[in-house]
Amino acid sequence: MTGDVPVVAHGVMRAAFKLPDGLFEVSDGSFELPDSLFGVSDGLFELPAMGLWQNSGGTVGAGLFTVFMDTEPRRRGPFWDVLAGRVPPPAAAETLGWQLIEVDPERGTIEVAFEASERFVNPVGVIQGGFLAAMLDDTLGPALVATLPEDQFAVTLDLHVQYLRPARPGRLIGRGRVVRRGREVCFLSGELIAPDGKTVAVATATAHLQTRRD
Repeated sequence: MTGDVPVVAHGVMRAAFKLPDGLFEVSDGSFELPDSLFGVSDGLFELPAMGLWQNSGGTVGAGLFTVFMDTEPRRRGPFWDVLAGRVPPPAAAETLGWQLIEVDPERGTIEVAFEASERFVNPVGVIQGGFLAAMLDDTLGPALVATLPEDQFAVTLDLHVQYLRPARPGRLIGRGRVVRRGREVCFLSGELIAPDGKTVAVATATAHLQTRRD
């Protein structure tokens, strides 16, 4: 199927398009654009692209698309405001090279990526454990915060990390989940995955929900 095809990238749809600048994904209103594209804001954004449009039923079409991406915010709060560009990301997340891959607030799961810098290594050339703990904290926390209403936030009460094998500089994948969510106390778990697919560290955490009073 070729030609100009309107595609609304929101809801349960997932679209992947190959552009001259590379690949980007659209999923549930969260997406990344190539660095050469600017001016995306709340509202409707139109972009011509070559690639595939897929949904839960499989590939729908391929070819030249005109993509209408609805960026009107459906959620608000610290996590969603950063994703939408309404506020800058935390400096700690930037230091760790935090990047969202996928988030599912309904299931309480998240997958993120980190860029473990050479600056993070200890004297024997592997990533110092404190940085791995920070990455896990910045995986488990967002898994919970993404599920909260705008006026709530979560405070970490306890973070327990187990180091399974050395981690080298490069890209690490963090996967986090809400294990149990109570009225005030929530239990979280997650892991860090190396490029070879092996788990380098796992963590569990306890968080306390609080309501902001402006």
